[in-house]
Amino acid sequence: MGGNGVPGLAPDRVAALPLEDAKVRVNVAGRQRMLTQRMTKASCMIALGVERDFHMQMLEASHADFAKALAALEHGDSDLRITEPENNSKVLRGLELVKSHWTPVDDAIRGMMGADDFAGTRAEVLYAENMPLLVEMNEVVSLIEQAHANPGQMLLASAVAINIAGRQRMLSQRIGKEFCQLVLRWNTETVSTALRETIGLFEASHGALANGMQAAGIIAPPTDEIGNALDALKHPIKNLNRKGFP
Repeated sequence: MGGNGVPGLAPDRVAALPLEDAKVRVNVAGRQRMLTQRMTKASCMIALGVERDFHMQMLEASHADFAKALAALEHGDSDLRITEPENNSKVLRGLELVKSHWTPVDDAIRGMMGADDFAGTRAEVLYAENMPLLVEMNEVVSLIEQAHANPGQMLLASAVAINIAGRQRMLSQRIGKEFCQLVLRWNTETVSTALRETIGLFEASHGALANGMQAAGIIAPPTDEIGNALDALKHPIKNLNRKGFP
């Protein structure tokens, strides 16, 4: 038996997953990055008392979605259209690292919701662990792309643009989280620096998507519809950069 548990195959030399399964798997894993930040943002907003019911629903849904998708990435899930269990040993090891950070985050969120306490020790655990969880989840996205994406199906330039566009949804949630943490006065100096960096990365990435960036292999918007949608984001980004924060 191979090192990845597949009879007769050496580690990582496994049967290719169906193309549609592989595409869905990459998208689901990419969305997990955003959910790490959405959960943390929602819990912070609840602690501040901002639209409490709305953010409680957001927290519950994001928490459930992350848990379901994490299990699906390992074992498969027909509801999420991931038809096969993961068969690549590097991806499986990456998922184990994700789970090592998800466990304390999961416990913290369950405890906060159960005790209706969003500003205590459990919140500290969530605030400390959400970024390591994001880092490991981001690594899994790369591992899945390397293991299962078919380079013949998509131009490299298009793949880079799609990955950056997917990262933008995570950064938008991260910006909201960091603003909220500043209002809570949680690690103000560190979070203030992080927020400036997050806004800068979001803005630079938006510019690359809107105008193309040859050095990074990013093509300009291929359709007017995409270009107009990106153009509509310019003013919100400028307004965000004008906001004062510590």
